[in-house]
Amino acid sequence: MSRILVGYVINGHAGGIDQYLLNFLHAMSNSHNQIDFLTTKMDQVLKSQLEDFGSCLYEIPSLKHPIRQYRRMCEIFSHNTYDIAYFNISTSLNGIGVLAAKRCSVPRRI
Repeated sequence: MSRILVGYVINGHAGGIDQYLLNFLHAMSNSHNQIDFLTTKMDQVLKSQLEDFGSCLYEIPSLKHPIRQYRRMCEIFSHNTYDIAYFNISTSLNGIGVLAAKRCSVPRRI
């Protein structure tokens, strides 16, 4: 089974990227994939939807707190073994997740 961590979902209802990531979950979820998600604001409805797929939703600090965000992501990586970290981001400032994944030896970072 492949374990994939995907970032970032806002609340699952916010628009394009959120919908794309949820479509990704629908397409990729099966007995061979465990897909978890990151968010900067916990939404209980979204968390419940993801749990129906066996996915976890982890809350991380926003980019206003980059050091706290980095530490939280390292904590998530240290408590879970992921094969892939996939970040659908548009600016290099959001590269904190990729850096944390590399530091924590996630073999594939997208």
